[in-house]
Amino acid sequence: MNLKTLSFTTLTLAAALLPADAYFRAGFKIDKEYRQFGSEPPTFRSGEGFMYIVDGTFTQTGCALNDISPNPFPIDTQLGCNIGSNAVRFIGSSLVPQFFELVGVEAATVIEPGRHDLVSLYARPSYEFPVNGLNIASRTTVIFYNLQSTTGDVKEYRLAGTGLRGNTFDPGYAFRRLYGPTDRSRMEREITNGIYQFRVPSLGRPERPLYLNFPVTPTVEGYVEGPIRGGFRFINVGPMNTTGFAQYDINLIAQFRWEGLTSGVSSGDRLYIGFRRLDTALDPDSTLMVNGRGEPVFDFPPPGADINLFPGTRIRLDSPVQSFYNLPPGFFTPARSTTMLELTLERDPGVGLSSVSTRRFQLPIRFVAGFPGAMAAAFPKDTPAALMDKNADPDGDGVSNWLEWLSGTDPYTANAPAALSQLAYVPASTRRSGQTIPGYWHMSIDRRANLPAGVTVTVESSTDLETWAPVSENDPHWIVEDINEEPRIRILSRTPELTDKRYFRVKYNDPG
Repeated sequence: MNLKTLSFTTLTLAAALLPADAYFRAGFKIDKEYRQFGSEPPTFRSGEGFMYIVDGTFTQTGCALNDISPNPFPIDTQLGCNIGSNAVRFIGSSLVPQFFELVGVEAATVIEPGRHDLVSLYARPSYEFPVNGLNIASRTTVIFYNLQSTTGDVKEYRLAGTGLRGNTFDPGYAFRRLYGPTDRSRMEREITNGIYQFRVPSLGRPERPLYLNFPVTPTVEGYVEGPIRGGFRFINVGPMNTTGFAQYDINLIAQFRWEGLTSGVSSGDRLYIGFRRLDTALDPDSTLMVNGRGEPVFDFPPPGADINLFPGTRIRLDSPVQSFYNLPPGFFTPARSTTMLELTLERDPGVGLSSVSTRRFQLPIRFVAGFPGAMAAAFPKDTPAALMDKNADPDGDGVSNWLEWLSGTDPYTANAPAALSQLAYVPASTRRSGQTIPGYWHMSIDRRANLPAGVTVTVESSTDLETWAPVSENDPHWIVEDINEEPRIRILSRTPELTDKRYFRVKYNDPG
């Protein structure tokens, strides 16, 4: 049966069955994830259709799970946990008891727990979406509560699901339909706006079907040029580096901008911004890290030492149609410079039967110590912009701000030295094999990381600090190693003997 429109009679019937204090939650959640590289349109990465029904829940204190015999009841010294376990829980067909300290239980009020064989998709707005073969999963919980009653008044509660853990839950009935990077068109054909109606077993009379209507409503999608131009995308993206990250200066306010959060956004939607940790830090197409509980790991605010307990978090913005976020300098360091900017638009009214959706829009970014930020950090506040220009020389030492930045010297102090080391001697050594390694001289010079396009580095040597010549690759006396990871330039002698005084410098060449 395929319906383009459907009345809400059955939905109203379901709502009428719920007492005011009952916990019932159901939805057809539509998740999509997009990733954008620079100013290119976002690309679809994955999608999921997730139908879930949770009927009944329980509330527990902060006491830990106790999987041992309830006799005697354990005593926990934590505040609020001193009454011991007072309930035993069985999940599904398991007969292994789990003892909790519970403060409240709400049993199922609408759906018969544990009868996945009686759950099916009855009506759909899309002919493409399959009716059969949905592989409905089922979880049931039975709780015996008030074990410490002095009157023997132990109560039994049946729940369709295993309760809530923060904002996550294990529902009583669920199915998932997954879509890969090439399945965007198929997902949009199968899951369309309209009513998906599921037939479920009624509580106490499971053979009598109850029909629940799950609305799917329009929301924001990734930007497309046609057939109608529109959708979400990041704009005014920072310059791209060669590895595919949008770059932002670590010493300046990072201004993130986007468009498309207008039509398709409801007033009750929630908008979050987060900085997700990449599984592979230098790969902008990398998957994103999750902890042992399957929770996202965020770079800002930074996670705790145990990311299973403190994985970081995201920030909720004031309005679901907000179009910007400014991140102050100093929140990222060169050691943790790559991250995934993720903007999440969520629609989830919570308890009840509702339209639920999530859209995640991602932009791989890298924080770098760029020239503008370095000048802002080097000069006092309110320094005129002209004095921080590339070609300016405010300290009067004959070296422009641009060359001072490239060489790592202070543009505010005349003739400030770069970070370098003196020539040092490493004595000869003998390996276990008996091979003798001759001694050599070495020194190192800091090199600017993330050199601008076109800028190259040459090492020059001199014996009198007046005449300088490049150290070629075939120099008979010296070897030059450019260590990108540090970044640092290392200079080594080919022999242990020094025939004369020797000075070295790094010269930055900028054709522009």
